[in-house]
Amino acid sequence: MIKYTLNQRNFLCSTPRFDVIHDDVEIGKIGHRDFYYLKKPGSVSIIPYTRNSIGLISLNRYLIGALTYELPGGRIDAGEEPIVAARRELLEETGLMSETWHLLKEVFPAPSLTDEKVFIFAAEIKDEIPVNAFDRNEGILGLHFTAMEEIVPMINTNKINCSIDGFALFFFLEWMHTGLR
Repeated sequence: MIKYTLNQRNFLCSTPRFDVIHDDVEIGKIGHRDFYYLKKPGSVSIIPYTRNSIGLISLNRYLIGALTYELPGGRIDAGEEPIVAARRELLEETGLMSETWHLLKEVFPAPSLTDEKVFIFAAEIKDEIPVNAFDRNEGILGLHFTAMEEIVPMINTNKINCSIDGFALFFFLEWMHTGLR
């Protein structure tokens, strides 16, 4: 294991969503190195599923100028447990609730750029009819229950193009088909 010694940390910029950090670090026998990264709170990604389908939300993403289909999810608030954030985000973004939750995986989506950890949950949905209207302030255009066999073609044609969602969905489909649950 390489030993890292933090010499100095500088907060270069702070935003409501992340901080930009510069760390001056000594790395074992390698020597001095500068690291620039985004310090972010953890987040959750939720796969709402029924027996044969997965709930996706549609959004227009400004940064890529495209309509995307994504899994609901979002930031974990300070002091909030990941499962509590997952329940909150599912309700806010889809109007859905679930009594059956599975933590599938914890991943670092871009460890060279951010320290963010993403908790991937599967939430079994008994009724595809939302209990609440979803929060339109999130920019969500709609909720779409999609047949499981359509998910991989949607990833392959970039209709689902978020890397975390692609990873989560492939892992989930394997989890469903191999009986890992």
